[in-house]
Amino acid sequence: MKNFLSFSPGYVYTFFQTHIVDNFKTIIDLLLLCPDKVVRSVVSSLMAHCVNILISFHDLPLDGEEVKDLDETRTKVNKTVIDFLDTYLILLPNDVAKNWNKFQQYFDVF
Repeated sequence: MKNFLSFSPGYVYTFFQTHIVDNFKTIIDLLLLCPDKVVRSVVSSLMAHCVNILISFHDLPLDGEEVKDLDETRTKVNKTVIDFLDTYLILLPNDVAKNWNKFQQYFDVF
């Protein structure tokens, strides 16, 4: 899957939105509740790969400030990635702390 996404970086945003952002609760449940370490590792690796491709392919600033010179697509992708990372980090004090034995796969996204 990662190879396919690497060869078609234009599709990564659609994949990321459809399979990760729209299914955020399920993805987090997999990372924090799934007893199988391999599943958690694959999910976190895929998420990290998608975020990295989005940042590099769209040349995203990710500083959180409105950037005036971005086109509409880059602005949408930038907002989606920042919102995803913000929401992901918000889970750290509560949900992730409750499942401390699965920290590694949670942080593999970064």
